[in-house]
Amino acid sequence: MKKYKKPIIIILICLVIAIILPLTWSLAKYVKDVVLEYQMKSKGFYFSSPDLEPNKVINSWSGEAINFTLLNSISDELITEYDINYEVTCEILGDASSLAACHVNNEETNSDTGVLMSYQHCLNNKQDGIDVANYNKDECELGGYTWEKQIATQNLSFKIIPNEEEEINEIEVKISINSTSPYKKTLVGNFILYKAYDNSDKLQTEYHDLGDFIKLVLTNKQSNQRCINIKWDSEELLIDEDISFYNSYEVDENDNIEEIEFNEVPNSSREFTFFKKTENEITLENFEISDCTP
Repeated sequence: MKKYKKPIIIILICLVIAIILPLTWSLAKYVKDVVLEYQMKSKGFYFSSPDLEPNKVINSWSGEAINFTLLNSISDELITEYDINYEVTCEILGDASSLAACHVNNEETNSDTGVLMSYQHCLNNKQDGIDVANYNKDECELGGYTWEKQIATQNLSFKIIPNEEEEINEIEVKISINSTSPYKKTLVGNFILYKAYDNSDKLQTEYHDLGDFIKLVLTNKQSNQRCINIKWDSEELLIDEDISFYNSYEVDENDNIEEIEFNEVPNSSREFTFFKKTENEITLENFEISDCTP
């Protein structure tokens, strides 16, 4: 029987531990997050923001404040019925952090606190003509009406304040919203802002990565109608749109659309949905967007 020297055995054990520990840690964190999410939902705690994404790209930024919303719900049916205290913070990422400050909600600081107030109202589902708008819960239910929870929306914002004599053309901002009571949950999103230049010549573009699919929003800022051309790799992206409004379109050998042309009226926007067909990273650079050629 072969005998291994102790140093070799120790090295092998260390290698195994080094491989297993990160996997164990990741699995434990995932399980913990799932359990916490389940516990909060079982207590009727719902806390979300439809505007926070891993990487939300805004190409038409001109230095104005960026708005986002906070909700006490995750759907029309799942709504929190008590108040939620929260704190929102703004952090500039990368080298630009030394060139500017990020202020939240018109405050001269990068953080702010607030309360997402819950509220309910009485709904007259009997159609008997009685005004129940001012009924309390007891009056509502005793009258045979429906006491209904309402979705509370808090409008929030952040603004980039450049240092004196600094010009910011591109910046990445991390927004964190932490519920502080009655339960703790953290919502995180990154905004990637690109400075807008001459909007009379360029389209405004917004790119939203939503996991399995992408939203691309184009805005024609000109005072006249323009013809727009979009190209992409049909091996990576599948468009989900009604082709009836296209002037023309091109398909690949599998009959998947890979290029479209369409007219856009002045000062209007159009949204496109693309489904991902690959695990490769998809960014705005994967699209060729231009005016139509004669």
